[in-house]
Amino acid sequence: MVLHIHFLGINGKGVHNTAKIFSYLKRAFPDRLYLTASDLNPLKDTSLPLDGFYKQDVDPKKYFHPENKAYIITTPLAFNISNPLIEYAQTNKIDIVEFSDFLKILRDLLIEGKEPIRKEYFNEGLEGVKKLFKDLVKSFNEKDLKEAVVASKVFPFYQYDFKDFILIGITGTDGKTTTSSMIYHVLKETGNRVSMITTISAKWFDGDSEHSTTTGLHTTTPSTDELLAFFEKFKEEKIRFVILEVTSHALVQLRVAGIKFDVAVITNIDKEHLDYHRNFERYRYAKTLIALRHIKPGGTLVVSEQAYDGIKDIFSKVGERRFKIRRVNFGTKGKYGIDINRWSFDVTPTIHYTLRTPSKNFHGNINTYFDFMVFNLALASNVLDVLGIPFNISVKKLESFKFPTGRSTILSKNPLIMVDFAHTPLALEALLKVLSKVAKERGGKLRVVFGCAGERDKTKRKAMGEIAARYADSIYLTAEDPRRERLYDINREILEGIKKIEEIQTHEKYAEYVERFVTKTGKVIYSFFKMHPDSRKEAIKKAIKEASPNDVVAITGKGHEQSLAFGITEYPWNDIEAVRELI
Repeated sequence: MVLHIHFLGINGKGVHNTAKIFSYLKRAFPDRLYLTASDLNPLKDTSLPLDGFYKQDVDPKKYFHPENKAYIITTPLAFNISNPLIEYAQTNKIDIVEFSDFLKILRDLLIEGKEPIRKEYFNEGLEGVKKLFKDLVKSFNEKDLKEAVVASKVFPFYQYDFKDFILIGITGTDGKTTTSSMIYHVLKETGNRVSMITTISAKWFDGDSEHSTTTGLHTTTPSTDELLAFFEKFKEEKIRFVILEVTSHALVQLRVAGIKFDVAVITNIDKEHLDYHRNFERYRYAKTLIALRHIKPGGTLVVSEQAYDGIKDIFSKVGERRFKIRRVNFGTKGKYGIDINRWSFDVTPTIHYTLRTPSKNFHGNINTYFDFMVFNLALASNVLDVLGIPFNISVKKLESFKFPTGRSTILSKNPLIMVDFAHTPLALEALLKVLSKVAKERGGKLRVVFGCAGERDKTKRKAMGEIAARYADSIYLTAEDPRRERLYDINREILEGIKKIEEIQTHEKYAEYVERFVTKTGKVIYSFFKMHPDSRKEAIKKAIKEASPNDVVAITGKGHEQSLAFGITEYPWNDIEAVRELI
């Protein structure tokens, strides 16, 4: 039997890494495999960088031969984008296998030598995965297959020596970068050699000086190969602590397979990335994997009470746990938590708080408007306590903490102009809820510039529209990586959410590629829909131009990011630089 495996999305890191296994098998057994590949985006040209692959023919009928057993291995995102190959496979009953599900079986059966955790597969599409695995064992055998998996280094961390490192992993819908940065700051300020890999960059302190490098566009947890290179660099620099942001994608795609954390953190869990995970059940389970798969025996999970309430049913089904759990609460209950005493809306915003522990309370200050930043501080302080840094030292050191680029970055005082990464409903609401109070304190209005990403979770668009309508006085809808979706259509979906809160009274064409809406209560909404970075620049310009000295202008969704994706092109873009040019 000749197996024909087609990889759809070969330029994506996950599918590409999976293809390495088959490239190795092809070299060893050239007559048993026929391998082809194409990019998920039909407009791109697949480079086929692996040995033994053939260039795909544009017509699937010409290369899916009836006498060969065929499978397509792809990413879940393939089902969000119209693709002729997917449509052909579905019509002709060719099995489509998600690469991450396939890798899980290889990891469990071949690397860890145990039966798969059924829950991880969600019973969706599992039949195709099982059939592919059985056909591979028939064509080769488990020994050959395991050799290919090991040789292709898809799971390099099972063989990696981590003994020189203390590892901290942080996941959650929001707050990962800020919490990571707070932990890094205190460890650095107390003289430790420390590193962190976050959405913004990779950064490390070698005891004398600080270094940083980019991790790429739209990247939080890098690919396995890139992570391995960072660990080698950190080992060379004698780094002791490694803080790693771990996304739900990275957990289910096994980018961190084999890594065991001394301390893991779950900041919160809210609906996000449902374009990839398909439903909230799969997403919340993905987040729990940082604990179920990636904490050392005797290690600690530091988790917000909100997140714990959302996943405790999963923990209860798992049975015996070999890690400790420390739950952190926002309020007056529980052993560990934090309470806000008062806000100061002066030139430098300050929150005065009390950090609660079983033995003692600690009082401190942090320069921010936002209560969610205070909760990030509570999580970070508890992680540091587990690592041996006392609470009193954390509280003191965090008074000098500067928030990461693009996280509540204030660029002007009059009007108050702030750039923030908030790109989820929960984050946007937390931001605007406070900024609406700040605007009232100043006697001004709140103006918000935002959008939603194309080819990503569409369910949050209406929700974010509702939130903006609830808190903002003026709204400027614009681009946030529309990709191959029409920006006009994305803005219209957001507008549907706005209409649930505000009744639209007038609608007019304001300028070329700009619409203007006025609600019954007098709120003004602009929709900038030109498929070009100018649409975001013009929206920011309009918001700043209309703002009085007492107003607050919030520019959200991009934060630190360095590009805007239109179609298949990444255009250079930075919100902070754009604002600085305009003020």
